[in-house]
Amino acid sequence: MTLHYSGLWTAALCIRSIFDHEADSPRKLNAKSVAGSTPRVREQIADYWTTKNTAKVDARLAVAFIARFLARTAVPVNQACKSDCILTRRIALIKAFADRGVAHLSLHHFEFTARDLAHSVAAAALVGAIIRHFDEPTGAGATYLTSIDKAAHAAAVRIFPEFQRVPRLFTDDFIHGTLRNLYSGRLMDGVEYLSESLLSALGWDDAGAV
Repeated sequence: MTLHYSGLWTAALCIRSIFDHEADSPRKLNAKSVAGSTPRVREQIADYWTTKNTAKVDARLAVAFIARFLARTAVPVNQACKSDCILTRRIALIKAFADRGVAHLSLHHFEFTARDLAHSVAAAALVGAIIRHFDEPTGAGATYLTSIDKAAHAAAVRIFPEFQRVPRLFTDDFIHGTLRNLYSGRLMDGVEYLSESLLSALGWDDAGAV
């Protein structure tokens, strides 16, 4: 139970940090500031990524995709309930849990399912892998995410051997075949894909509640 709750709280706090919507100092780099960045700032980011042997068109597409994704999902909790995006509502629910439950500021019970957490974590991980791909001179965002996913599953199996029957969150083929399609929009709009189709693509349609 200790591992369960510490893992749950860590994931919730990370989700809250990644999708932070607070309007603090203009120097604070958070989801709100990225989503609201000007075209000039986005072009500067693309220029920076291009210095690392990245095609300019890919860099521009990736910056635009990340800004659109955060604009949709990083919203205040009281606004998320009005959103028609299931991922936005799931992220807001986990942020509410982090703000109140993890901080021990509320005795209310926050009911969310494994799907809520998996959807939020998977979307954040894929976007993080895209950023890693462009930030690192060697690229390899897909390779990096694959290594993390494998290590996380191996650690879970070592502690709880029965997890051997539980598949990894991603598969290698899914990661390598998905990242560029997300920001390039070659198959479908990447923001819509993460918002509406990701869990089905990962085979989580029948995941139970926690």
